[in-house]
Amino acid sequence: MPSQNLLGAFLRAQREHMRPEDAGLADRGRRRVSGLRREELAMLADVSPDYYIRLEQGRQLPSERVTQALARALQLDDIATAYLYELTRPGLETRGSRRSPESAARELQTLLDQWTTTPAWVSDRCADVIAANALATELNPSYKPGCNSLRDQLLQETAKREIFINYDECIADAVASLRARAGAHLHDPRISSYIDQLTRESPLFARLWARQEVRFHAAGYKRLHHPAVGRLDFRSESMTVNDTDGYIMTLYYAEPGSLTATKVCELAALVQSRQAQSLISTEKQRTSLRPTPEQRHDNQQNAHLALTAKHTLIGRRGYRRREASHGVPRSSA
Repeated sequence: MPSQNLLGAFLRAQREHMRPEDAGLADRGRRRVSGLRREELAMLADVSPDYYIRLEQGRQLPSERVTQALARALQLDDIATAYLYELTRPGLETRGSRRSPESAARELQTLLDQWTTTPAWVSDRCADVIAANALATELNPSYKPGCNSLRDQLLQETAKREIFINYDECIADAVASLRARAGAHLHDPRISSYIDQLTRESPLFARLWARQEVRFHAAGYKRLHHPAVGRLDFRSESMTVNDTDGYIMTLYYAEPGSLTATKVCELAALVQSRQAQSLISTEKQRTSLRPTPEQRHDNQQNAHLALTAKHTLIGRRGYRRREASHGVPRSSA
């Protein structure tokens, strides 16, 4: 991906997705291209066709005024406009995080563990899960820290369709969100390699990524199924975690008083009961490994005998060395 013309690919995709009538242009009959022609978009953005062609070919970067004009002509929303600005400023440096990844993961995990009735998890730009609480992993095992939620969603499609009732909508949103979160970091080797890998492994990802859709859903709806409680209708909320390198926290919550809210409480109780049973089992195993008073007494006696034998052996060796130094013959006994 390093040699890819990201700005040109985005402009071309947005131009091809836009109908002339949406831009107030008259339909002049049969068109050989889908969407707007280059010269039509150039006219709408008040730039020359040659200038726009250089932009789409990656031979020039637009000024801020032209970037604004392109966003307006293409009727981009706020998220897509922000993404366009990032593509036009590829060398812009961003402030690094003051927290180490290890520190952030530890602190976020401590926070999420206290939310026992709200599924929540944190992921990075490449959809690697950094932290998650027990209720989130109960709903979707791919929210477990160390998993890559998007890769699992794509490569385990059959299993994930059993979990996500609106799977097609969820996966399209996830891919569009990946582009929005990556932004100007698409040239980063880790992100570039990740996208290349998903493109090779998943034809579905390749199709969705080629759409050049940019969406970051701060709020939305998710419909899930859990074998113990059935259907769950959630609202979702995503937010940036400050002082991290692009971490996003996502939460699912139910409308107060709804059937889903009741089911979530039931599921939370089930998870907590399972955790309690696990703790009890672990404690029993520890107890079974502890020596009884009789065993401790025998161990102490054995240790005392071993120490006495060691001292006796050391004493004999010292006595024999002294005999040898004085020329005293050893006993045949």
